Amino acid sequence: MCQVLLYNIKLDTKQHPPKETRFLDDNEIKAFVEASDARYANGVPKIKVRKLSLLDLNTGLRVGELCALKWTDVDFERKRLTVCRNVTDTYNYTNSTKQSRKIHLVQDSTKSRDRVVPLNKTAFALLQEMYDEAEDKSGYIAGGSEPGNINTMIKSYKRVCDIAGIENPHGFHTLRHTFASRLFRKGVDVKVVSSILGHSDTGFTYNTYIHLIEEQAQTAVGLLDDVDE
Repeated sequence: MCQVLLYNIKLDTKQHPPKETRFLDDNEIKAFVEASDARYANGVPKIKVRKLSLLDLNTGLRVGELCALKWTDVDFERKRLTVCRNVTDTYNYTNSTKQSRKIHLVQDSTKSRDRVVPLNKTAFALLQEMYDEAEDKSGYIAGGSEPGNINTMIKSYKRVCDIAGIENPHGFHTLRHTFASRLFRKGVDVKVVSSILGHSDTGFTYNTYIHLIEEQAQTAVGLLDDVDE
């Protein structure tokens, strides 16, 4: 089991209206992948954490989970990773100009046990490449000896979207929504998707992606028209 560190975390009990679920379509995904490898004239990559964005596109991790992921959480033999930490950034202002950054490492609160995410070929290849390049084989995948920086992930995501010409990209969470939408379009059951995403219950997954589920249901029923009478 992974280590659990808890720090005076307050849960927000206020009810918030549902936000628009933004996900990339097939053309945007293609453009995003190509833009992730954009380089300057001297060959230097424009996006420093480009592989991490592509990894998230293929695993659906929350940005905090991605930043807290360690190499010891990756099972290359069984082609899967374990999610047992989450990083959150909080800022304490002591005056009008000074601020400090704290990182909390906590176990995924949505499950009583650690979450396992299977790796597809793309995610597996990305992790192998990053592992070969990593100096610290036991540290954090996104940051070495320290967890990855959430702001860096967010800025890099927006930078890739800008290069790709993706309009209204929303935030980094769009990659998670895109991962889920791809699973639904492949006909994966909502319970399986919910488990992979680490949602507290299947109902939350259903309500979040109801438009995709209904679309998939319509497609499934339409398959009956192809049956020879």
